[in-house]
Amino acid sequence: MRTEAEQLLYYSIPGFFVFFFAFLFLIIIGYTSVFDIRGITFIVAAVIPVGFIVYQAYVLILYEKIWYGSFFKIQDPCKEFFQSYISKVLETLNEDLREELDKKKEISWLHMHTFRLHDQENQELVDYSWRLINLINARGVGAFTCIIALFIPIGYLIYQYAYSAFLKLPMPAIPGYETIVLVILYYASTIIFIAILIKGIPRIKKHLSDFNLDVLISKGQDLDQFVLGYVSAKVVCYVKYGLMERKYNEKAGKLIDDAFEHLRKREWRESLKKADDAYAISKPN
Repeated sequence: MRTEAEQLLYYSIPGFFVFFFAFLFLIIIGYTSVFDIRGITFIVAAVIPVGFIVYQAYVLILYEKIWYGSFFKIQDPCKEFFQSYISKVLETLNEDLREELDKKKEISWLHMHTFRLHDQENQELVDYSWRLINLINARGVGAFTCIIALFIPIGYLIYQYAYSAFLKLPMPAIPGYETIVLVILYYASTIIFIAILIKGIPRIKKHLSDFNLDVLISKGQDLDQFVLGYVSAKVVCYVKYGLMERKYNEKAGKLIDDAFEHLRKREWRESLKKADDAYAISKPN
């Protein structure tokens, strides 16, 4: 994001979606008394905080499925290009260590590419890359908000029955035919929203992949050393934190110290070897 105004707008989008569907449902059931100056003031005040919370929930629940899940998977030459470099660096390590790094997603080719993009390209290209990423996330969080909206009628029904039971009031009457039809239309429109939002995600990801590949090929000088240095630092730090979580002997600690010394000297392969040796002698049996 280039400005704070853009960032506020970005977080307000899911907030507007939440209130849009909530008020749409209230209109369907005929509860319009909230549409006064206090209601409007509340929306304006709450839209960004609500949107921020919804976005964090999206990151926690749906983000990885959007970017790494099989449903939105595309052919990504840039990813495969980077992965070939990463695999070449890691092939000398202990097999168990490689499996741990892969399982915990410690080494991200996308982070590597983003950092390299910021370092080598002009601001216009960096902004364009982030706009594509933000466009994908905007569609993802929009679809996620629509999924939340599917539970609004159910939540309202549960609230009505729980409220009546708690106060020992008569149970709410069964909705009429017209209301049921409108609720069905509400669900249908929400599902259409979801389909429209997610349909364009693979296409935008493909465009982003082509853009990344073009940048990678045009600015690919010394890429092997860049990947080697990045992976070495990540592996050494990962092994160090792993040693801190369990008992290890003095020799393993000395090897990690040596690994960091090699990192400072930019002796990447030597640092990898020391970290690998430290992991091997400290690994639980």
